[in-house]
Amino acid sequence: MVDLTGEEASVTSLVESSDPNVAAAVERTARVSLSPTSSLAPSFTRHSRRSGGGNDNDDEKKDHKYASTIWDEYLKKDKGWKRGNGAGTEEWSFFPGSLLENPGVIKKSGEKGIHWANGWGGLVEMLTTYGPNHAPSSLTDHPEQMPKVPMKEIYDKLFEEENVAAYPAPARANKGEK
Repeated sequence: MVDLTGEEASVTSLVESSDPNVAAAVERTARVSLSPTSSLAPSFTRHSRRSGGGNDNDDEKKDHKYASTIWDEYLKKDKGWKRGNGAGTEEWSFFPGSLLENPGVIKKSGEKGIHWANGWGGLVEMLTTYGPNHAPSSLTDHPEQMPKVPMKEIYDKLFEEENVAAYPAPARANKGEK
């Protein structure tokens, strides 16, 4: 139903519920201005926990999937990386295994992007900047940046059979072995 009286329009939609414990209908209303300079589109705000707050593009989603696999199968298992509570809206922070301090000290005294990564996007940035073998020796160490390498290339070098020699590959169990 659309009410076009006055300078504002009210758009109401009814949603039927199949749950008997819920009211028979749920009413949602959005206000839109009808002034000549405004848009007729209702204004709804979408919040996201990911950095940037907007919709993720396909490349970013793929990069996060590559980073997740590299974290699970290589950084955590073979390189001793640690994970802790994220800062701000991020769920996780990541810390190179070469740093012996606890994550709280690393966050406080280290430099984000070098000594720790905030969220999956931060891990992607750290991996593409320093590579999967990134291992600062201390919180004052600032390793030299390498030319940026796409996440797919890093992933392929770690996990594809033809690229096994590029980086040390994680150990793999044969089928039937635990």
